[in-house]
Amino acid sequence: MKFHISLLDTSFHDRESFDCGKSQLNDYLKKIASQDAKKYYSKTFVATTEVESKNILGYYSTSGSIIEFENIPQNLSKRLPKYPAPCMLIGRLAVDKQMQGKKLGETLLMHALKKAVRVNSEMAIFAVRVDALDEEAKKFYLRYDFVPFKDKELSLLLPMKTIINSL
Repeated sequence: MKFHISLLDTSFHDRESFDCGKSQLNDYLKKIASQDAKKYYSKTFVATTEVESKNILGYYSTSGSIIEFENIPQNLSKRLPKYPAPCMLIGRLAVDKQMQGKKLGETLLMHALKKAVRVNSEMAIFAVRVDALDEEAKKFYLRYDFVPFKDKELSLLLPMKTIINSL
């Protein structure tokens, strides 16, 4: 199935019918995403079946962030400066219940990683960071070679070098 991914347009997209089964992720899309965008805190991208479709099937949000040097796994921190590393944060990623198990999560993640490559071409970022909501989300990211932080169980990173080599 083909998906169209675009920036959330609150005057067009139907946020109210979205349900991924996790209230925290549903509430973010319905109540907070547009406020974060207006404040330049994050951008939210939504997946629909067609360009003109209002029905949101999944979404992810991005923003700039850092990874504290002491949280970077030792095998990645060798030869790095000992200060926070710049990164792109995938703050949330969710798929509506009707689309779960149909690879939309992977499609959204790949879209975000390609966006990170474009950002990195103009502004250096060391990695893409995610703070998984729970163990189920963590397992999803581990399948795509994300590496857990040293001391934050649900925080993971994927180095830009890995992303660029794989894309």
